[in-house]
Amino acid sequence: MIFRKTFAALVLVSLIMGSMPTNAHARVIGQAAALNPTFGTVSFYQGFTNTAKSDTRSVLFITPAYQRAGTKAPVIVMLHYDTGTPELQANVSNAGTLAAKMGYWVILPPGINGHWSDDPAATTTDDVGFLSAMIAAATKQYPIDATRISMTGYSNGGFMTQRMACERPGLLAAGISVAASMRTSLSKQCAPGRPVPMVYVLGTADPIVPYAGAQTKSSNSSFLSAMNSFLMWGGFNRCTMSSTYSTNLPVTAADGTSVKLQHNAACGSGGEVDIYTINNGGHTWPGGPQLNTPTALGTISKNLDATAMIGNFAKLWTNSSTH
Repeated sequence: MIFRKTFAALVLVSLIMGSMPTNAHARVIGQAAALNPTFGTVSFYQGFTNTAKSDTRSVLFITPAYQRAGTKAPVIVMLHYDTGTPELQANVSNAGTLAAKMGYWVILPPGINGHWSDDPAATTTDDVGFLSAMIAAATKQYPIDATRISMTGYSNGGFMTQRMACERPGLLAAGISVAASMRTSLSKQCAPGRPVPMVYVLGTADPIVPYAGAQTKSSNSSFLSAMNSFLMWGGFNRCTMSSTYSTNLPVTAADGTSVKLQHNAACGSGGEVDIYTINNGGHTWPGGPQLNTPTALGTISKNLDATAMIGNFAKLWTNSSTH
C-alpha cells in the first residue's frame, strides 16, 4: 500500500510550534534564500535540541512525496558551506532530486551563524553533539533507517562530515566530502572505531582549499593535499592502496574541466575510498547551478553530477555491514 506522507505537512504545524521560528536558520552571514521546490517532494522544518548544551536548531527536511507504508527510507544528511543555510545548500546541490528520484530523506541542519565547528583544534560549538542528537531523535520520530544514514557536505560542511566520520563513525553508513580535503588538525587525531566508506570531490584549481594542500600555522587554513587525504582515509579503511583503479570520466560538457576517478575497494574492512579529481575545477559543487561569484570560486564542472554520485554511492552502504 502506498500512502502520501501528509504527516510531513502536519509536522510543519505541530512540531515547529514552541521551537525556533522557521526563519531562524536563515539569520546567518550569507544571503538568505527560499528553498527551490522539487516536484515529487515534501519539505518541512523540525526543531532539534542537543540537551547537553541547550542548543536548539530548526532543521530542514526534504522527503519523497510518497513512501510505501511500513518501510524505512535511507537518509542523506547534507551540511552547508560556511555562511550558508540549509536552503542555499539544497538549491546549490539540487538536493530535492535525491528525494524525488532516489527515495532519500534529505536532512539539512543549520550551523550556528552559518558555520560548522569542524576544526578539533579550535572548537567553538558542539556541532558533533548536535548532529549526533539530531540523528538519534530523527530515527525515533520518522520512518527512516538508522543503518542507512550517510553524510555529505560542501566546503565547511565537507570538513564537518569528515569530523563526524572520525568521531561518530557508528552513526554513518558513508561520507562524501565536496570541496574539502582533510584538515591537518583532524588528521592528527582521527581514529575512527569502525571503517567509514569515504569519497572526496576536489578541484585542481580550487582557490580556497588548494588541491596540493596547505600547511600553515593556523589550523583553520592548514589542509592535507587531496591525495594525502585519500591515502589517509584509505588507511582508516584498511585498503591496499596499490590496488587503486583510475579512470577518466567521459567529457560531456565543454567547460574546460575533466574528471578523473580513483577508486579503491580492496579494503580489509570491506569498505571503499574514492576521489574524484576535477581538473580545472574550482571551489564548487560539480553539476550545480552557477553561483553569483564564479570568478572568485572557480569553474563549476558539468562533467560530474555530484548529487547523483552521492545518491548512488550512499545506497551501497549501511553502518553495520558492507556491500
